[in-house]
Order: sequence, then C-alpha cells, then structure tokens
Amino acid sequence: MDGPAGAVKAPNQFYQDLAYSHDAGEDKIFESYYRNKFDRVDRIEKVTSLEQQKLGIDKVIYQSGGRWITVDEKKRREVQPDIAIEVVHCYKAPDATWRDKPRTLEDALSRQPTREGWVFKNNCDFLVYAFMPSSMLYLLPFKLLVVATRRNWMEWAKHPDVFKLIVSDKNPTYYSVSIGVPTDTLFAAIESEMIDSFETRAFVGPEGVRFFVEPSGQISFSVLRSLGARPKNPLDFPR
Repeated sequence: MDGPAGAVKAPNQFYQDLAYSHDAGEDKIFESYYRNKFDRVDRIEKVTSLEQQKLGIDKVIYQSGGRWITVDEKKRREVQPDIAIEVVHCYKAPDATWRDKPRTLEDALSRQPTREGWVFKNNCDFLVYAFMPSSMLYLLPFKLLVVATRRNWMEWAKHPDVFKLIVSDKNPTYYSVSIGVPTDTLFAAIESEMIDSFETRAFVGPEGVRFFVEPSGQISFSVLRSLGARPKNPLDFPR
C-alpha cells in the first residue's frame, strides 16, 4: 500500500530458490532473508539468553559499525488473511477441557490471574511474521505495532465477525488469547501512527469498561456504572 517513506508496504517474499523445510532449515531461510534485507550484516545470532527470550527476542542481527537489530519471529503453519496478535494470557484450570476455553475477550479478562500477551511485553525492533507454507512474510516495526494495537485492540475485539478471537490452550496453565487482525487493517493502523500531531490522542477502551494494569503486569477490569469522564490512558501497559 502507498504511504510515506518507511511505511508498511506489500509483504516481502522469501527468495524462491531457497528450499523450504519444517526443520532447522528454516533458520537458513530466515538468515538468508535478513542478509538480503539489511545492509552490512556481520553475523546473526540465535538468542539463548533467558532474559532476552522473555523480551521476545529470537535473533540478533549484528551490523558493521557496532549496530544491531533484534527480531521476534512468529510462524504460522497455514496461510490466513490476518495476523494473530496475542493480547492476554488468562488462567486455565488444571482440569479444563476444550469446552472451558474463553469465548470472548471479556470472558478471558475475568479469569484471574491474567497477564499481558507478547504484543505488550516484548521489546524488539521488528516482528517477522511468516506464513511458512507460502514462503510469505511481513516485516513489522514492533514499537509502532504496540502503539497501534494499544489504541485499537478493544475496538477490534467488539467485532468478532471481522477480528477473530483466537484462543490457544496448548499451555497447561494458561490460555493464550489473540485477535486476528486483517493485514490491510493492521497496516493502516500502523501507518496512521506514523503521521500525527502534538495533540496526543488518548487510548480509550470500549464503552463502560475501565482497565487496570498492576505493577506485576496482571490485568484487571471493572464495568463503570456511569459513562462520564473516561480515564486518560486506560491501556497504559508497563514498558
């Protein structure tokens, strides 16, 4: 899509002559992509530090001159018209079955304790989001993705017919709750954050819902009795 320099544009293609596989060969595909995308790449390291892994950093791309780029890699095994953005983790009972999965975002947020998803807690330069069967990927500026999601996620969640609620129960102790955002919508939201004014817009949630984020990162919410003045920044997650 058209836009200012640096705006998100059409998705990047992996080089077609690279053999695709579902094993360690994927790392070679990603490394080749990084070396062709970024200039003066000296080396690419796979992160093994637990501290960096908790920040959502999968690879560090070192460039000559002492610069580096951090990336988080997300892979989907089937091609979809959206990008799944994890917004929250919520409690999962030890004896839970598939019938117990949360059906709405409000349902998920009511299952305490809850913690923010990777979009609000990771700290990398780029998100590399790949649809592996098609060898297609999107290179997204992560800081702008966070701002765009923080501003829009509650509004997106009110329209599940367009923005699918994606709940994974693979972890034994919590549900991973994501919103499937159509790619064009997400790109437009990111680009809108690139052109702004000094009159800062407030982050607002849905009508009648106020969100609180504790210092620990736990999320809680309450339904307001009055729809009077809204909080200035109800989605101000800790950085």
